Amino acid sequence: MRAITLTSVHFRTIGEDSSRPAAPTTARPWLWRLSAVATSMILVVSSFAFVAGQAAGAATTWSTLRNIDGGNIFSSVSCVSSSFCMAVDTSGDALSYNGTTWSAMVIDGNAVLGDVSCVSSTFCVAVDSFNALSYNGATWSAPTDIDGTNIYSSNLTSVSCVSSTFCMAVSTSGGALSYNGATWSAPMNIDGTNIFTSDLTSVSCVSSTFCMAVGYNGNALSYNGATWSAPTKIDGRVDLISVSCVSSTFCMAVDSKGNALSYRGTTWSVPTNIDHSLGLTSVSCASSTFCMAVDSNGNALSYTPHAGVPPSTLTLVFAAKSSALSPAAKKSLAALAKKLLSGASVTLTGYARDNAGLAQSRARNVANYLSSKVSIHMTLKQVTALTVNKVTVVTTKP
Repeated sequence: MRAITLTSVHFRTIGEDSSRPAAPTTARPWLWRLSAVATSMILVVSSFAFVAGQAAGAATTWSTLRNIDGGNIFSSVSCVSSSFCMAVDTSGDALSYNGTTWSAMVIDGNAVLGDVSCVSSTFCVAVDSFNALSYNGATWSAPTDIDGTNIYSSNLTSVSCVSSTFCMAVSTSGGALSYNGATWSAPMNIDGTNIFTSDLTSVSCVSSTFCMAVGYNGNALSYNGATWSAPTKIDGRVDLISVSCVSSTFCMAVDSKGNALSYRGTTWSVPTNIDHSLGLTSVSCASSTFCMAVDSNGNALSYTPHAGVPPSTLTLVFAAKSSALSPAAKKSLAALAKKLLSGASVTLTGYARDNAGLAQSRARNVANYLSSKVSIHMTLKQVTALTVNKVTVVTTKP
């Protein structure tokens, strides 16, 4: 069986209103589902393509695998519509999709192309370790060294374009370079925490006045059209892999430990685990209400901020001195999990009067059982109360 690694997915977002107020940051209004659901989207992985489309009256699904690039490995794909996508691989090839078929051309010798960003069917930019290449709708330019002799531009990892006159690229040495339609700027070190470990991995721009970059060191940095903010540590687990923004008030980032973090205009949420198999490699958001993430194990997860279920309380009774879930408790939790598919926050409360360790074990067993059924945000609490041998499960609207 061939091993498949999902590496990157991009949407081209048009018309997201950045003037709308940000959603409250106190809740976690999201649900990530291990399913591949998207409309009119192309995702390319390894040397195969998945083509997603929706027939009238039918549920949206992913197509079967189709080999389009021999044994080469794709590193990135960018789509602007259902009739135009561009993919690049680690052998210097670019492949374009016209809605029906893929065509390939060698654009960069045997170089490892790391990322591609398209804003239309007549403008794309791709990067390799040191070079940038542009596409005009018919041909690709020759690779242009955009300062490969400078330490801050070595190993370009990501590029994001919003028009044919504005792109931003970042590198493994903490450098950022901007494109104005004619030339690239000199690289600027924007993450000076350590030029040898800054390792910026991804950048996403929504306009020439707003970009967000993330890196392996767990930092996020924003661009306002003139300057970059100071690095902000948003993920103590460190290795942030990908970021996607649809406006200046909504971004989503993922790390390689299976966590997602959202940005809502001023602050980042805490990391929330959405993929227990770990290995998230890329995230792309089409709007503030839809994102898709992929991992290195062949999984796709979609994000939708549903309204959630009405607040409810479930009390589970345990046998004395036992943390095992009874059949009745499992039945109640399974029923609750079905309701939580619309996304909710859950607080589990164990009672310290039982025994601190026992209360914690009971709450964790409940949490593990629920998380095996559905991905939700859970908080564990421990209180002193007269009630013993019980764990209370409280669900709230996200």
